[in-house]
Amino acid sequence: MTETYAQKKIRLQRILDRLEPPELREMVPLRNVEDVLKLSQRARDLLAQCLLENAKISFPKAIRILSANPGISHDEFLELIARTKSGTPEKAAVDPGDAESVIQVIDRCFPSMDENTVRGIAASDAMSEARKLAAVLGDINTSSHLRSDFVVVVIHAMLLGAKDDMVKRIREVPAFVEAVQRTKLPLHS
Repeated sequence: MTETYAQKKIRLQRILDRLEPPELREMVPLRNVEDVLKLSQRARDLLAQCLLENAKISFPKAIRILSANPGISHDEFLELIARTKSGTPEKAAVDPGDAESVIQVIDRCFPSMDENTVRGIAASDAMSEARKLAAVLGDINTSSHLRSDFVVVVIHAMLLGAKDDMVKRIREVPAFVEAVQRTKLPLHS
């Protein structure tokens, strides 16, 4: 049985609540907590120290650097982070949490598709926007700002607008309409 989004959120929150060092608990997004937990304690300590010094560190980049270089020094780590920010563009790593969200949607829409194919498609360049959307939706759903009725209304209006735009785009192309109908997803605005 697959884990529901609500179950996953609860499980990730429990991991986050026990994450060491404690400074990371306030800084690590839920979608990155499992990857941060896989880092050595030394790497997590270094990550916490650097985040306290520079809160604009990208978690996927930091995790990738620390995973590949577990014994990296503080200065080397910051140098690599700075280089990936201003140096030549690098291909973004696929966030496993975002890919998993896309995998769940693909499984729902195309239940007979082979698991390896689904995983490959979810991690492909073609699905980069879907992974970005999964990341944004994860951020929205775990945001403490959702306690504000104003924020909820604005986000709700933006999501409805995005849905309307997507439905319009689908209806403009008969092949898109047919593809959506095959999945049994509703097509209405």
